[in-house]
Amino acid sequence: VTGWARARLQWATSVEQIGEIWVFVSPPRRGHGLGSALFETAREHLLSAGVRIVESWSLEAEGGRFLLSRGFGPSREHEILDLKLAAADVSGLEDAVSAGVAQGYELVPLTAVSDRAEALYALDAAATADVPSTFAEDDVRLDDWLAEAFRHPQLTPEGSFVVLAGDEPVAHALLHVDPDARLAANERT
Repeated sequence: VTGWARARLQWATSVEQIGEIWVFVSPPRRGHGLGSALFETAREHLLSAGVRIVESWSLEAEGGRFLLSRGFGPSREHEILDLKLAAADVSGLEDAVSAGVAQGYELVPLTAVSDRAEALYALDAAATADVPSTFAEDDVRLDDWLAEAFRHPQLTPEGSFVVLAGDEPVAHALLHVDPDARLAANERT
């Protein structure tokens, strides 16, 4: 596989006819028209679905130029951070957890509240709708959330955590892990 494209409707927003395209071509294979062909195929697919606005993003300057040359304009920047776990300073974690406990909060693994999917969904829906975005993710339905977030194959329940205030979930951090690639991503906090 030297490249692929994803074209889909933005299912989590109440704004209709919004789509997104993401195209990837292996760096040694770029500059030969593969990305253009993939992009055009994805664009045609979205047009046939009635999409009127398409969003995309780039992680590097070359991708940004690719999108600009196809009529995209910048609308916002999104910073992606990474953490080298072996060098991470977690010396303040125990104190932070203790301070939270003193204020009535409890930190539990997702496995401890996995039977409370609807409460976790309500928390996630409220928090997600507040995330800065061109089109707010304000129309996430329970069944979609269960499939996309709670039952995601890379979700690691023992590495994901929930903060409880009494019995009510008030915060969570969901972790996705790809053990073969030795990579993890904080999917939502």
